[in-house]
Formats: sequence, structure tokens, C-alpha cells
Amino acid sequence: MDRTTALQRTPERATGGSIRLDPGQQAVVEHRGGPLLVLGAAGTGKTTALVETAVSRVRDRGIDAGRVLVLTFSRGATRVLAERIADRLGHTGAAVPVLSIHGFCHAVHAEADRTDPWRVLTAPEQELRLREILAASAGTWQALDEAIGTRAFTRELRDLVARARQLGLDPDDIGRFGRSDGRPEWVRAAALFEEYLDVLDAERVVDYDELVHRVRILLADPATGDPLRSRWSTVLVDDLQDAVPAHAELLRSLAPPGGPVELVATANPDQAVYAFRGADAGAVAEFPARFADAQGRGAPVRLLGSDHRHGPALARVVHAPTARMAQPVTLPTWRAPQSARDEESPGHPGTATYLECADARQEAAAVARALVAGHEEHGYPWHRMAVVVRSRGPAEAVLRRRLQRAGVPVAVPDDTALVEETSVQVLLDVVTVALGLSEAEPETHERLALGPLGAIDPMDLRRHRRLLAAGSEGLSVVRARLAAVDKAIAETRTSIEDGGSAEEVLWAAWAATDWPTRLRETALGSGQEADRADRDLDAVVALFDFAGRSGARRGRAAAEELLDEVGHQEIAADSRTTRRLRRDAVEVATAHRCGGREWDLVVVAGVQEGTWPAVRRRHSLLAADRLGPDGATPPPTAGEALAEERRLFHQALARARDVLVVTAVSDPAAEVGPPSRFVAELGLATTRFDPAEHPIPSAAALVGELRGVGADAAAGPLLRERAAVALARLSEDVAAARPRHWWAARTRTECPEPLTGADEPIRLSGSSVDMLRTCPRRWFLERRAGGARTVSEHSAVGNLVHRLAQESSRGETDLPGLRARFDAAWGEVPAGPAWRDAARKERVWSMVEAWWTWQADRPADQLVGVEVPFSCELEVVRPDGLPDRVLLTGVVDRLELVDDSLVVVDYKTGRRATAREVETMGQLGAYQAAVLAGSFDDVTGQAIRRPGKALAVYLDAGEGTPKAKDLIQPSVIDVPVPEGIDVGPAADWVTAALGEAAQIVRNEEFSARRGTHCRGCLFAADCTVRGGQL
Repeated sequence: MDRTTALQRTPERATGGSIRLDPGQQAVVEHRGGPLLVLGAAGTGKTTALVETAVSRVRDRGIDAGRVLVLTFSRGATRVLAERIADRLGHTGAAVPVLSIHGFCHAVHAEADRTDPWRVLTAPEQELRLREILAASAGTWQALDEAIGTRAFTRELRDLVARARQLGLDPDDIGRFGRSDGRPEWVRAAALFEEYLDVLDAERVVDYDELVHRVRILLADPATGDPLRSRWSTVLVDDLQDAVPAHAELLRSLAPPGGPVELVATANPDQAVYAFRGADAGAVAEFPARFADAQGRGAPVRLLGSDHRHGPALARVVHAPTARMAQPVTLPTWRAPQSARDEESPGHPGTATYLECADARQEAAAVARALVAGHEEHGYPWHRMAVVVRSRGPAEAVLRRRLQRAGVPVAVPDDTALVEETSVQVLLDVVTVALGLSEAEPETHERLALGPLGAIDPMDLRRHRRLLAAGSEGLSVVRARLAAVDKAIAETRTSIEDGGSAEEVLWAAWAATDWPTRLRETALGSGQEADRADRDLDAVVALFDFAGRSGARRGRAAAEELLDEVGHQEIAADSRTTRRLRRDAVEVATAHRCGGREWDLVVVAGVQEGTWPAVRRRHSLLAADRLGPDGATPPPTAGEALAEERRLFHQALARARDVLVVTAVSDPAAEVGPPSRFVAELGLATTRFDPAEHPIPSAAALVGELRGVGADAAAGPLLRERAAVALARLSEDVAAARPRHWWAARTRTECPEPLTGADEPIRLSGSSVDMLRTCPRRWFLERRAGGARTVSEHSAVGNLVHRLAQESSRGETDLPGLRARFDAAWGEVPAGPAWRDAARKERVWSMVEAWWTWQADRPADQLVGVEVPFSCELEVVRPDGLPDRVLLTGVVDRLELVDDSLVVVDYKTGRRATAREVETMGQLGAYQAAVLAGSFDDVTGQAIRRPGKALAVYLDAGEGTPKAKDLIQPSVIDVPVPEGIDVGPAADWVTAALGEAAQIVRNEEFSARRGTHCRGCLFAADCTVRGGQL
């Protein structure tokens, strides 16, 4: 792959003309000189007023664009504001600088030291350094020593350090507060805080809070602060309620009262929801006094009283929670804005609905129904709709899966740590093996081979190893994929030896195979596979970004540092490397993440008591939230916690522009609390959601119903004609309504050549015999048409158990050693839901342990071989009386010699068959036929043509019990025709079974057959015996 980045020219922005402002907004734009606080409820156009103020300063007052500074408190808000201001100005001259508060501080700090600018740490990098400092302090924390080394304690120390800098406190202040307030943990943390600052200085790096602290120092010094302040005539700040105390002090230093810098700040105290990360509502309440003039007159406050986002009905619901919120005495009332959209205004008038559901699944269905209806009936694009939840958790995962099943494209902001991404793990594994650091290099190499880099099917790898053991060269496709893995490792090792940087070492691993090409091609497709590939590519980009910001080391030192830094990340990287969301998809966001956003339709889901509000105070060992500017502060009261939860709920409601849907579960038997007290505050009527009465609308379902009516002779000619007319109308916009997309309307496919030539034998394996006799259609689609290319969980478990049995059958390891091999190989099994993964692993281990116990009781001198391949050609008689030839192939799990007879053993990890079913199991019968044909003479060293009994050993006894169960198939010599079995013209039941399978394949009669095997069939959806259509 060419190491280039494709660039596209951004389309010319459509410049806006004049924007209609209400009187309040116009007064903000016309403000001259001095500080101004703009208060307004959600939807009153505070950001619009700020944008127009910036435009007015440049366009109307002739101020140079570079002298108007716009500050925000998030990167998302920065991007939106920058785009809006650029759209309004519509020229290619100097742009108005729009920066996040941290972006501004980074620019100032970098300019202060241009020769060697300091690097800003990401959150994972900051945690890594604190964790290393904590590890060195083990044994000095007394009662808290057991917490050292845990991720939670590292995060608490990080919160305490951040809180200190947000308050402008130094390590000495923390130590002093700890001694005066009887908090020895603060005294110990103060010493680590000092050491942490020394580490930052030594590495010339800063974290975000330290960055703000240092820029405050620069602004406080007239020698550096005055030249900085002289650069700007106007500073505009959006969402001041999100500021921490350090930000408020920074703004005061940047635009001091009475100075030449004009400061305009917008705020909505009713959406102050970030107290958990240090935001202080006092930044708004104290603004008038903080920016008072020399005569002591407080800074003016301008109110915005018109709601431009919500229609009247929706506005009443959205703003209802604010009636219970406290009013700061220092500020005028800004609540209860009047909707600027009356009922007759063009556009959607605004609606709000409250749905109560019986359980979480019904709630997920209700959410899906609302979104699909919004898309299909109201025409909202997917990306103009959102689902807002209080926080992440199992309920959100259930909701996401239900939306995907309903055909709703879903985008979820990614909180996965970089090291946990599959694509990142692959590249780190390559570097690990190239460095020779892996203690289990064969297992790591195998993981690479089976993973996306090698893309080898586990069944093919197992077969390849069997062929190698038999002296063959193995499968060519597997050899090629293994060679690609080896090439990636070799080129990575060469890059390390040549002294490459961390980025160059990664590139050697990335570019050595066709994996990038495969990822790119998949990502350009559609569906879940494309989404996963897109996520993988984003993670790789984030990893390269991380490597590009690493130190100046090269070669082995650079590679080892990369592994250490990325491998120890336990939290997601910051938003510089957050993976992007799908463009046209419904976003599932938490209430905290949705601030400053709006969508046409919003579903606020999971509004349960105990979840929303979540007023239970989180216990903290270091109590960072108790740290105040003068020492320890009282913990927040239950009323204060409830108030913040109500503000968060209000923020979620206010994101809806046209349609708001609130959902909750109301069932005494449900495992959640009752609907939240907040629901009653909205004044909405309760609607019970019934999935039967409110099915999820979809174009596909409508097409299916119309096609069913059109094909139903009992429906009557008039109804059928109307269905046909409706289908014709639908076909203009819906592809599924066009007959050329209907399978039944297509010409039946014909194969010009037979699957097996007339002179060739029918190729069968032992398992094929049973599958062909059970359901010929499934055999054809799975084995010959290639319809089952993915490895199921069941197949992966079987492969793992069989491989461990093969490796340990000769007594080369003990049970603890076997457990170690099992743990190392568990990653081969596709991951299931996290809540059942541990139990599933132990159940599979119980199978391995059952095999260990079973084989320990078998006489060692009876063992002939394990995983013994065979191939033989047999003459059979088909049910129609015609002779045929079968080429029988397979692998016997275990072969034993008992009393001059060969006993074949097959290990089973699936559902246990009955004793009667095992008596005529085709797979064991095929193995007996192979014994009769002398297929194992080379293994035994003599001609032993007598099959003894065959054993099906079932290793899963249920409930994790490590006990195997033998079921016996009598020797075909002793029981050639079991009772009740019709063998037709054949001499015994085995020959009859092989003949029946041969006839099906030879005549290509692949009909479907109903039975218990239909459960879990990959091809059940269009199976004719189950009501499907081809």
C-alpha cells in the first residue's frame, strides 16, 4: 500500500446573507466595550448571538479577524463554531481564531518556548506516569497499600492532581490541607504530586490542567501578559457554565475589568452538568462581581427570552424541569423562554411522547420503532436522530443490538482503550515477536496466523497440520498465509535492527501483507463487517498518531517504549484519537456527551428511578471532590446531587428540535426501579407501548405483506390488483419492490457440469455421511457452496479441545500444564458477551478436564495413534440398486488396538446423542469401513482389518461437570443390520448409509428435510420446509 494520504478539496462554503436576530440577540451584537454576560435557556440562540457578534466585529466594525478570539470548552464545540463563523464571513482572508480553552493555552505555551515546545500528554499517558510513581511508593500508604497498582486508585490520584490545579493549588497546599484536616492520604498524595511535576519537567511534557495553570502564570506576569492581551480586542466565550475555577481566573487575566479587551460570555446555568470533572457554576454566578468596573458596578447581564429551537408544545415539556431549579441570587431570571415558533409556523410544530414498557426488551423495541418511524414516515435522515441515555451499561448494549436488528444504523462514541482494539493488538503482537519478547512465541505466532493478519481458517490450519504430520506439504493457501505472517515479522525485525523510529517499525508491520488492502476494501462496503473494518482502520490511525508523538528513541528502544506505553493504557485516548462516528447513523450518546448538540428526533431512554436520578454518592479513597480552595469541603448533599441530575435530564430533553420521545420500564417484576420522578415533572400523558399494536415499520415488511397478498388466491382479484398497484408505486423508491430483486422471479440456475464426474468417485467424509442423510440441502450449501465460511463458536470450541487432546495424548504434560496451554489458546474462541464469557470458558475447560480423566483410565499400550488421517476408495450399493464408488476421507481422533481389533474413538463437544442414534451414526460407521478397507495398516504396521466397537466420547456432561460419557457403536461385523434398520440391497448398514449418501450427491438431489437439526442452521431463513423462499 502506498504510504500517502488522499486529500479532497473542501466544497466552497455557501456564504450567508443577513441573519434574523431577535431583540435580545441584536442587543448582544450591538454591545460595545467591557464585559458582558449573556444568559439564556436551551434553544434561545446563545451560540448564534456569539457567532453574529464575531461576524459583526469583523464585517461591521472593521476589526481584524485575528484580533477576535473565540474560546470554547470542547473540541466539538470549537469545530462547530469555527465552521459557522467561516460560513458567515465567507471570505478566504484571515480567519477568526476559534480555539478550545486548552488549545488556546497550548498555543500560548508553545510560543513562550519556541525553541523546544513542550508536548501535551493524553489522558492515558498521564495515567501511565502516575501509575509508575504510585508503584514506587508501595508500602508507604499504610491502610491504602492494597489499593496501589489498581486502575481505580491511579484514576483517583489523577483526579486529585487535576482538581488541585483547577483550583490553582500547589503540592504544598495539598499537604497543608491534609495535615490540618486530618487526611494523611492527602499528605502522601502531595509528595507524589511534587514528584509528578518533576517528571513532567524532566520530560518537557504537561497535562491539560497543568497547561492552563502555567498559562495563568504567564498572563499574571506583566512582562509576558501585557503583550499577549494586546493581541485581542474581543474575546468571546461559549458555555461559560462548563468552566472550572482555573478557566474563570484565566479569562479574568485575559480580559481584566477596565482593560481594553472586550469580553462576551454566554451561559445557561441550568445545563451546568460537569461538576464531576471540576466545572464550577460559580463562574457564571460570580461573573458580574468578578468583572465589576473600577466604580464597583457589576458587569451587565443580557437575557435571551425566545426559544428558537422548540415549538410551543415541545418547549413546555423541555423547560418543565427548570421550574424546580434554584435561582442564583446574583443573576436575573432567564428561564421559561417563549417559543419563537407558533403553531402555524412552517416546519414541525414539535411533539413530546412518554412511553411506558413492560421490560427492557420492549423498551428497546419502542426506541427502534420511534426511530424507524421517524426515518420512514417523517423522512428524517438517520444522522438527524439520536438516543440519549444516562450512562453506559448492559441496558445500552441491549438497546444497541435491538436497533441493529431493526435495521437502524447505529453510531456509538468509542470509549475503548487503544490497546484493546483488535487491529492494534495485531500490530503490537508483530512487534513483540520481532523483538523476541514473547514468552509464548508459538502461541502469539498462531494468534497472528488465525487473526486478521494471516486470516487463516482454524479448520484449514488444523487440516494443514494433519497433512504435515502425515508427511505432506500441507495446504498451499495456509502455507501462503503463514509466509505472509513470517514476512511481517521479518520486515519489522529488520526495521528495528536498522534503527527505525516507532512509527517506522509500525509501518513495517502494517505494510508487509495484504491486510491493509483487505481492510480498506471491507470498510468501503456496508453492514456490520464494514463498520468493524472502519473501526479497525481508525484504531490503526490512532496508533500511528501515538507513535508519531513518541520520543526520539530509535531501534529496539523505540519499539520497546511503544509496547510499554500503549500496552499500559487502560483508558481511551483523548478526542484527538477518538474514532469517528458513522456519517449517516443514529448516535447513541450519554447525556453528558450530547451537550451543545441538537437533532430533529431524540429518544431519551431508560429514565428509571435509581438510574436517573443517580444520587448515590460514589465512594472515593482520596476524596478529590472534597478538595476546595481553602481545604476540605463538606460532601455534596442529596439535594445538590438531585439538582445536578435534574439539570442533566433537562440537557438531554433540550437536544430535540421536532420530536421528543421519553421511555421507561414500569413493571413490578422488572429488575429496574420504577419510572423516574423526573417523568412526572414533564406533564405528559402515559402511553403503554405494545409491540403487537406498534410493529416496527419498514419498507421491506410492507413489500413482503403486499407480495403475500398479491400471491394469495383467496384474497380476491380486486385486493390482489390493489396490492400489485401499491408494489408498482413502491418500486420507484424501494428496490425490494422491484420484481427483478425477487428470487422467485429469477430464472432457475443450472449447472452445466455435474458436481462429480461420471467416472469419479463420490468424495465423502465421515461427518458428511450423517449430514447428507439428515439434510442434503444443508450439506450442499455448507460444504460445497461455501456458505459457512465463518467459524462458529461451537466449531472453535471443538477445534480447541481436539488440538489440546492431540498435543497431550502421549502424557507429555500434566493437568496444570494442560490448563496453561488452554488459557493461552482461549483467544482462538470467538468472544461472546462479557457477562457469560468466564462461565463459558470454565465449561469448555471442564470438557478438556473430562477428556484428561477419561484418557487417563485407558491402557497406554492400547494407543495406536491420535488424529490419524485416512483415505480409501470403497465399492457401495445405492438404494436404487446401482453400484457406485466412494472416496472416503477423514481423521480419527484416537485409534486403539484391543484384542486384535481396531477401536475408533471420536470426541464430541456438542449435544449428546442417544444410545440408539450412536448405533447407526454415519461418522463412526465410516471409520469402521476405513478399518475394513485396511486404511490403517501403515499406522499399525500389520494388516488388521477387523473393527472393534466404535466409541463416541461426549465430553460435555452439562453444568461444568468434568466427566465424559462413552456411547458405543457395535462392530459392523458383529451387528451388520441393527434391529429396525432397512439396508435395502446392501450387505450391512454402513454400506447402505454410504450408498444413500453417494446417491444423493450423484443425482444432485439436495432437498431440505425438517428435524431437530434445523435449530441453529445457518440457512433456515430461506429454507422451503420452514416457509422460506428461494
